[in-house]
Amino acid sequence: GTGSSETDTSEADTSEVGSNSDTVDSFIKTSPYTDVRVDAWYYDELLALTEAGVFNGYPDGSFKPDASITRAELVSVMVTFFTEIEPVDPEFIDTVGHWADEIIEEAYAEGLIEGYDDGSFRPDQSVTRAEAIKVINVVLGRDLVAGELCDDMIVWKDNMDTDAWYYYAI
Repeated sequence: GTGSSETDTSEADTSEVGSNSDTVDSFIKTSPYTDVRVDAWYYDELLALTEAGVFNGYPDGSFKPDASITRAELVSVMVTFFTEIEPVDPEFIDTVGHWADEIIEEAYAEGLIEGYDDGSFRPDQSVTRAEAIKVINVVLGRDLVAGELCDDMIVWKDNMDTDAWYYYAI
């Protein structure tokens, strides 16, 4: 603002100083999670998904941004995008009583996920990149098969085995 050092300072003067501060975000924004800073590279996206009800965090108020996501957590997020949860009969031997049992069973009933040959789903097991990509592709309606790939497509060096179950998903 204008004026001498002895004149009163206006609220506008104060807001100008505050808006030029590197820490203004910490005064204006607050994180819904105890372990996520407002200057985190993913904060805006996380906040939008939290406000949309996709993410809820953990009971202790944390989000655990550096933790591996479990199979149950991934399915919970994916199901949120497309359907309301309807109760279905259990298909997996290890999901009854799990916090995400109805979500997992609904995702299975909708054809979004598969379990293991032993009848389990392993809801608390960390998701691999291949599993996550397969679920995301199914949710988005992308199901590539042999003969549908472009000749000049990107080939990832960790996905060279054309016989692997995840090859076409990645």
